[in-house]
Amino acid sequence: KEGMGQIALVGLPSSGKTTFFNALTGLHMPIGNYGFTTHKPEVGMVDFSGAKIQLVDLPAIVKGSSEGKSNGKEILAIIRNADALGLIINAPTSENDYQILETELKNAGISLNKKKPRVHITPSPFPGISITGKEHLKIPQEQLVNYLKSMNMYNVQVILREKTNLETIAEALNEKIVYKKAIIILMKNHSSAHAWSPPNTATILWDEKMEPKKVAAELFDILDKVYVYTKKPGEAPALRVPVVLNKGSTILEVAKTVHKDIAPNLKYAKVWGSTKFEGQRVAKSYVVQNGDVVEFYW
Repeated sequence: KEGMGQIALVGLPSSGKTTFFNALTGLHMPIGNYGFTTHKPEVGMVDFSGAKIQLVDLPAIVKGSSEGKSNGKEILAIIRNADALGLIINAPTSENDYQILETELKNAGISLNKKKPRVHITPSPFPGISITGKEHLKIPQEQLVNYLKSMNMYNVQVILREKTNLETIAEALNEKIVYKKAIIILMKNHSSAHAWSPPNTATILWDEKMEPKKVAAELFDILDKVYVYTKKPGEAPALRVPVVLNKGSTILEVAKTVHKDIAPNLKYAKVWGSTKFEGQRVAKSYVVQNGDVVEFYW
């Protein structure tokens, strides 16, 4: 992995993965009018406001990839390791294409645009099974207890923070499942009047006339990152290379990333961008937003 995050491009044969990859990275990987043009993973970088997103153009997924067909297990291993996924889908057959991809990914333990259930089951030093959050339980308590005992879990503490049934418990216990954010890239063509995408899923209806910078912004968004710039007092901000952190990061976390000597003595910062007025003084706990300019005082 390189850059601020890796996005794997996933699609069926002839879906347009390499066309999209070339347009965003500026590379010129071979494109054919037949399936399986891409034989091995290809890597390229996308510039976004001075930061770099790594794209990986993967060989195609097919029905049976999760069982090893067409080197499927090797491809799916790369997908499991990526930070996020771009699902490249032909607009006219979008619903069918998505269902094939989702099924193969699910069979390989890759869950799209979901979060791990907020169910925590941990060993307990006390005998028996204790349950906190019983109001979230949608099955009889005895059924849950019997299920856990069938899994040889006799002395555990169960904490429920969402609606829970046996499927939820099984998913929470399954350590093989990985959760990936994904964006749908619908490849437009002349017959793409029908363009379907799953609800509540980020989607780009793409053609070669689209501005790469706009697409890069959409890709950046699914990485759950935030980018900020820094400046010294009395000087212009350094806008060439941003500081990239996890979304929700604070001024203190920016300081720790910039230099180890700043954070311990940091008093406050001034921020241009997301504050009510430019150069506003903020506390160390202030949560930064995309494009903020930060000036430290310590």
